[in-house]
Amino acid sequence: MLQLIDKKHRWIVFLGILFFLTTFNLSNSNFVNLLFQIKSVEYNKTLFLEESLKAKAIDLLIDKNLFLLNKKNIKNLFFQNAWVESVVFKKKFPNKLYIHITEYFPVGYYKVKSKIYLINNNYSSSLFVNNIDLQHLVEFENIKNIKELEIFVNKLKLFNKILSKIKKIEYIHVDRWDVILKNDQLIKFGSYNLEEQAAILKFILKDKKIAMVDLRSRGQLVVSYGK
Repeated sequence: MLQLIDKKHRWIVFLGILFFLTTFNLSNSNFVNLLFQIKSVEYNKTLFLEESLKAKAIDLLIDKNLFLLNKKNIKNLFFQNAWVESVVFKKKFPNKLYIHITEYFPVGYYKVKSKIYLINNNYSSSLFVNNIDLQHLVEFENIKNIKELEIFVNKLKLFNKILSKIKKIEYIHVDRWDVILKNDQLIKFGSYNLEEQAAILKFILKDKKIAMVDLRSRGQLVVSYGK
């Protein structure tokens, strides 16, 4: 008899909890929000995320419950910045929130009149930030379409680690690019199969005396030597 009563009570408790969860709005409850209120928000160091966005996120988070965060809204706020790749929240009990933001990294830059624009590895661009050293980035010239640049650079990544040797990439016209390496060797790429051209370069560029390689005409190789 006692066992039957215990089972009955367990079902009553279970149904009571279920009713509470389905009818009680936790996010709007003053009682719940009084517990684990966020009093401090910390960030990792970032280079490109505006401090104004960080401050706006803090305003939205302060005094909110640590367990009832609207993460989607906060992430969408940060994703307004083209350099933000990911956002991770870490709770620090009882009342602190740590936000770790991963940014895309710059791969190159280009100039428009007197202004300099950075391009990141997600191929979004923004105005130059003074704390970035341009000497370690590829210079892009005469860029008309960033998507075309992305396609070309991604193809280059597949061949002989050439990307790390590049100093400058210039757009000539559709599917035509000139590339200057860090040792000042000039490569004139043709508008045909890039894998075929890269196979030629693998052997030709070993000769450091070569100043220019012209691959514009398929089946014809033109090489010039420096002084």
